[in-house]
Amino acid sequence: MESTRKAINFGVPAYISQSVKNVNFYWRHSEYRPEAKVPTLPASKSKYIEYHKLFTRAAKAEPLEYGVYSACDALVSSWADDLGSELGVIVQSIYLESAANKVNLLALIKAISMLDYERLHPHGSMIALASLSHKDLEVVEAGIRAYEHWGRNAGILALKNAEARVSWLDEYRLEVIEYLESLK
Repeated sequence: MESTRKAINFGVPAYISQSVKNVNFYWRHSEYRPEAKVPTLPASKSKYIEYHKLFTRAAKAEPLEYGVYSACDALVSSWADDLGSELGVIVQSIYLESAANKVNLLALIKAISMLDYERLHPHGSMIALASLSHKDLEVVEAGIRAYEHWGRNAGILALKNAEARVSWLDEYRLEVIEYLESLK
């Protein structure tokens, strides 16, 4: 009980401190064995590098154009069919490795927004969320566009908490919030 009082004194809601208690209970009573094999990422680092190279080549091959199915869209779509749940980790890795490459970022955000929301959840949503705080306005716009394309309520909270640095982008953000709210 004392831990709950401390958590509340530090501003942590009671339901969170209860969750922590549940997790601690689970770990104390679980059948954890140190000799058990720890799960590793399914792809090696060199495999991630290969996916990144393939994507970069596709992104450079043609200019980004919304409304047109691009080589990057086709590539990510084919990966979705082949890789299943591993796709999220790969696209997130590409996003992180492309932080300074605007062409890659824009092509990747557009390509993942073409996929079904659940296919990449939570990785796709995290990429769109990260894009909302990028220094380049086109990347921010692409993040907003991804939430608009997915048409999910999950985007409302992210977009409401984003700050657009220019008026036209803020107007677009508010229009997308209104659109997503209308879908409820």
